[in-house]
Amino acid sequence: MSNRQVKPSASQLSRLEKRLEQIEAQVKDLLRENHKMKMDLKFFELMLLEEYHLLIQLLGREQNKLYIQSVRNQRNHGE
Repeated sequence: MSNRQVKPSASQLSRLEKRLEQIEAQVKDLLRENHKMKMDLKFFELMLLEEYHLLIQLLGREQNKLYIQSVRNQRNHGE
């Protein structure tokens, strides 16, 4: 085995830099999409809880006799 290091050519460096820029752009897009999905999930969790509360009211039962786990508790146990 040789201990020589092979220096990449200018064209190889250029291709690697371009690829790095593409990957960074993809990561940025994925992070943005991930944030949007988290916000959407939070919205639907809150909507579901509101629907449960409405259902309980429509059933004519006292809410304090029924247990509905809060979004905050679900999030703490789910992560």
